[in-house]
Amino acid sequence: MKNIILIVTIFLSIYSIKAQKQKFAHYSNWNTINISKDFNTNWSTNIQLNLRRANFLSNWEQIIIRPFLYYRLEKDLDIALGYSFIRNYHHSNFSTPLDVTENNIF
Repeated sequence: MKNIILIVTIFLSIYSIKAQKQKFAHYSNWNTINISKDFNTNWSTNIQLNLRRANFLSNWEQIIIRPFLYYRLEKDLDIALGYSFIRNYHHSNFSTPLDVTENNIF
């Protein structure tokens, strides 16, 4: 019985590997700008800007704008409050065909 289970497991593994043979060519460029400013020993701010382009900069893939504010409670403990604006673009034949905007508070 153990041999049959082993053979079925190997067969299913090989079958699932062959099912993943479809290949797509995709080239992306991810650029990040990170700016931070300390106001004093406890307060600081930061903004992240991520620009992601597909197909050698010809198509938008994603934009992320993320400003946030830090407060240091102790030497090794701080808290942050921030906002994320995320814009996703349908950028290829194999991506989800949705242009979606997200607004998140963290």
